[in-house]
Amino acid sequence: MKLVRTAFVFFKSLNDNLTSCTFNFGDISIDVIRTKKKKEEEILLFYARTRLKHYPKVTNEGLVVVPDKIREVLEDRIEKLANLLSVSHLSSKKITSPVPCVAFEFEDLNEQNWLKNHSGILYKKRKKGGLKPVGVRVPIDLSKYSDDIADRFDGIALMAEAMSHEHLGGKLHEYFRLFERAFKLGADKIVKPMTHYFDNLRYEYSLNEVESWMKVRHSIAHGKANKINIIESHIAPIFGRVEQAAFDVLMNKKHWFDPSADRKKLWHPDTGTDSSGMFVTRNSETKTVLNVLDEFEVFVINFECCTLPFQQNMWHKYIDEDDPVNGMKIEYGQITFIDDFYEPLKNSKSRT
Repeated sequence: MKLVRTAFVFFKSLNDNLTSCTFNFGDISIDVIRTKKKKEEEILLFYARTRLKHYPKVTNEGLVVVPDKIREVLEDRIEKLANLLSVSHLSSKKITSPVPCVAFEFEDLNEQNWLKNHSGILYKKRKKGGLKPVGVRVPIDLSKYSDDIADRFDGIALMAEAMSHEHLGGKLHEYFRLFERAFKLGADKIVKPMTHYFDNLRYEYSLNEVESWMKVRHSIAHGKANKINIIESHIAPIFGRVEQAAFDVLMNKKHWFDPSADRKKLWHPDTGTDSSGMFVTRNSETKTVLNVLDEFEVFVINFECCTLPFQQNMWHKYIDEDDPVNGMKIEYGQITFIDDFYEPLKNSKSRT
């Protein structure tokens, strides 16, 4: 029996001589299928697979458990191959997940019957009620605030640089530079002032959360770090929250290029994320873009492609087969409807 991990990988350009083929990394193989262009991007389908030494574990409910360590190795090889192709074809790349993103491949009748006798596949997010958004992108018309932000065109330049990057690591690097510029502090001294800046706001940023960002910042900014953290699957879980903070700092920090934590009430989003889910302003009409991670919180789901064809010998049964998206449901966590972004928080959480 084999475990199969799948992905959609988008490239700006690919050489014509790249056709459907198989790449091997030791005992792991990745089938690559080239599809038709979508808009101006090339799409490759990745099927990464490896043989399991033992049958996977099963829960009391009859759900087959995906072995995390083996899945993570497959995801690592997917990223390595995507990087190799990106450099070989001089192209940017973006890795996304279909729904579903894993399957078990049976190799004989015994394995097929064993899989069919179980209820489905256990997913990490099943225990929490589904897939949750990790970021909400809200467009902002800066021309309306030109006089108010005239002292921070350096910050706008950093934000524009972030928008120009294809890779989340590149974007994140520019957002960290924006924070350091805004507070006139290095990463080793910025955590407490920045947490204080966000104190008692709807976003519910905590000291621990901001500290965790700076650990990621160190690993993507310094080549001498023990582990270079430029893999998108390591960055995606925090990216939306960091980007949300960057926009707020750019717009609302009262004294630019200054260590103070003083704020002004210039701009706030109608929709965003807090520590438990999302907040939405009643009667707002702002267009938002949700980023949702896959079942294992690794790659962002691509809803334009979404489903991926599986071969007949691949088993990917879900608990709810009647669900519109192959049994997986998008849950928004706790949605808090608000009338005023600055209304006092109820049951305010500790900032430490």
